[in-house]
Amino acid sequence: MKRAIFLLFFLISCRTLQTAPSSETDTDTPDQEAWNATVYFVEDSLQRAVVKTGRRRHYVKEKTTRLDQGVYAEFFDETGKRSATLTAREGVIDENTRDLRVSGEVVVVSVEHGTLLTDSLRWIETERKILTDAPIRIVTVKDTITGEGFEAETSLRKWKILHNVKGLFDREDEASEKLDSKDPP
Repeated sequence: MKRAIFLLFFLISCRTLQTAPSSETDTDTPDQEAWNATVYFVEDSLQRAVVKTGRRRHYVKEKTTRLDQGVYAEFFDETGKRSATLTAREGVIDENTRDLRVSGEVVVVSVEHGTLLTDSLRWIETERKILTDAPIRIVTVKDTITGEGFEAETSLRKWKILHNVKGLFDREDEASEKLDSKDPP
């Protein structure tokens, strides 16, 4: 009788366990995963950017690193001095080009040249430029300008809005100007 109970217990305890379905598919399973991670962009011994995220997922086959749970980046000029910061909800680093694409409440704050607000943008690491086709707003001490499409140096020192430029320019020594144009000539 003891053998029958033991055998019955053994058979019940040896059944196949089913696991709960994963929220990540096999193709979404990262090769590496880290929390509170920092990624450094360095060229010729000079730091170009430091990117921090709540979660970093690296995919070898796709040659990408996905950043989620918030993205915070610091950009540096050619002397190593911080020129701007960036915040966004999520991002992706392309391992081939080392470019960073971010989306979700993107804010770039220049140390000296104002603040850029948009929903998505791309940082081109080799050119130290930021680009977007999305609607943007740029705010400086005296100006608020909106439009669609944007190209700039990472520091926001030189920038160009590509379409539907509108804005209010406040000059102490001049009357306030309004700009409302379609596409630039």
